[in-house]
Amino acid sequence: KREAEEDPGAKRPRLDEVSDDMFVGDLHARHPPGPQEMPRHFLCPISYEVMRDPVVVSGSGNTYDRKSIEYAFQQRHSDPLTNVELRRTADRRLVPNNWLRSQINEAERAQVDR
Repeated sequence: KREAEEDPGAKRPRLDEVSDDMFVGDLHARHPPGPQEMPRHFLCPISYEVMRDPVVVSGSGNTYDRKSIEYAFQQRHSDPLTNVELRRTADRRLVPNNWLRSQINEAERAQVDR
């Protein structure tokens, strides 16, 4: 039985607790992601929450959660990740990222099914 299943409250090692001879694969094997953890690319780079309505900013190609990027554009007309100015309205157009939304939904369903 895996360690995480035996003790769901087990803490992951801090960086200063990791020895030079450990490999990333070893760490992942010893400390698999918990059921509440989602892949980082499912998180909005603004809010750090799982994206519910992921959209691509047409002028930069970056994906954000719609609410977060709409709020950011009310403050400034630039891409939050690259800081590139998006002067034209067309550059700030938000295109639904349906592929990412389906991946997030599938991952959430898989967690419920465990």
